[in-house]
Amino acid sequence: MKLRFLIILILSGIIFHPLMAQVNLGGIEIDYNKPKEYEIGGITVSGVKYIDANVLIMLSGLTVGDRIQVPGDQITTAIKKLWDQGLFEDIRITATNVIGSQIFLDIYLRERPRLSKFSFSGIKKSDADNIRDKIRLVKGDYVTENLIFAM
Repeated sequence: MKLRFLIILILSGIIFHPLMAQVNLGGIEIDYNKPKEYEIGGITVSGVKYIDANVLIMLSGLTVGDRIQVPGDQITTAIKKLWDQGLFEDIRITATNVIGSQIFLDIYLRERPRLSKFSFSGIKKSDADNIRDKIRLVKGDYVTENLIFAM
């Protein structure tokens, strides 16, 4: 009985204790329980090789000078807009610096893998050409899944 009471006491203390949701990003402390308004002072893009950074910033909907809540819906919406492009397998928007009421953001994107080459083995060249025409694979296309064709 005492053990049961002790477990209930501990669980109620955990449940009713105000949770502190703070993240410290290299000296930048963001409290998720107390959103704060910032002006975007700058936006950088990292992790991409083939897509222009300015286009990605435009697609995100974030603009230098905008006032945003951190955390807030604007960051979530920007991530969703980039995700909807179907070009990335990882997207993160982080605060790199805060100076007064200005926040500097970095949009980290990891592009989906691209097809660099493909070949067929064990079949005639004419059959390989027919398969190429049917599946329409092109060098540089985004790879969505690992496909293995058996004949």
